[in-house]
Amino acid sequence: MLVDMTKAKRLEVRTNSEIIKVTKDSYFRVHVNPRRNYIANIDFKACVAAVANNVIYINKPSGIPVVPGVDNKIENLEYQIRQLDNNLHKQLYALGRLDSCTSGIPSLSQSTLSYSLTHLLSLILGIVAFALDKKTAAKMHSKIANRKVKKTYKLLICSTNGVPFRVPVGLVQHCFRRKIKDEHEDSKPSLLAAYDPHLLTIGNKANGFEWQLCELDLLNVTPLTQDSLDMEMIKEMQKNCGVEVKDDCIFYELSVNLITGRTHQIRLQFAALGFPLVGDSRYYPVSGMLASDEDSNPALFGKDPNKIALTCSSLQYEGESEVKTEQFWWRK
Repeated sequence: MLVDMTKAKRLEVRTNSEIIKVTKDSYFRVHVNPRRNYIANIDFKACVAAVANNVIYINKPSGIPVVPGVDNKIENLEYQIRQLDNNLHKQLYALGRLDSCTSGIPSLSQSTLSYSLTHLLSLILGIVAFALDKKTAAKMHSKIANRKVKKTYKLLICSTNGVPFRVPVGLVQHCFRRKIKDEHEDSKPSLLAAYDPHLLTIGNKANGFEWQLCELDLLNVTPLTQDSLDMEMIKEMQKNCGVEVKDDCIFYELSVNLITGRTHQIRLQFAALGFPLVGDSRYYPVSGMLASDEDSNPALFGKDPNKIALTCSSLQYEGESEVKTEQFWWRK
């Protein structure tokens, strides 16, 4: 049957209702192979880290997106947390984001994230937070905009040749090339450039990009023995990166305060330093590389990872209590 699409109207779904009425001249798409996220073994009630001042903090497991995707509205953190309590609002408001391969504590406000971003959010572990109403979400977003929030991350790196790393503790700075794009276009991070104040004052609107400061504070570096680590899981993750884990491999756990919040910032900065994160198959191939011109060859990057050694370990908004997690998948 032929359909005159010039007369069709897109069906915009902006509701949590299970039943959507399709009217004449509307069109919709059917996902015959929707993205699935395995949630059967996740105890979501146990993931609740704290509830305070109309904000709920969740210790997010890896492998599940924070918010619904265009083809899966059930298997995500927001939906599952709403099912725990009938008193929870129909919509939670995401206050932050974590890559899907990351874990930790995110905070949530009203979200209009793209499908590709919700996939990325499934990789992350750690603390995330949701506001329970719009007023609280607006207040917390104001704190985020004014940098009145402190996020600390734990990550794991590995020296594969038995030679100890010399990791620079303190301020780590690079220049991040931001593509000037349509807000619905997928984000495609490129190589970072070495920090150059002059570079931050220029851009190339003709080629559609601008330079931004990329900054974090490396707090400490702790060597870990293989006996203290889940080596079976680490070997599996490193195999995905094309890296063989031998007995002389040296592991370091790092604590980082994020100052700016660029896409994939921690992963990109440590890859640029030559210390890619354990399991990060996307950025292992560009370890130690920096942008040297206006173009970044996407063929340089590897495949997207299943899990990386990166967790949002603590989250604190100004005037609020700090929420922490001590759960890191790489530790025994």
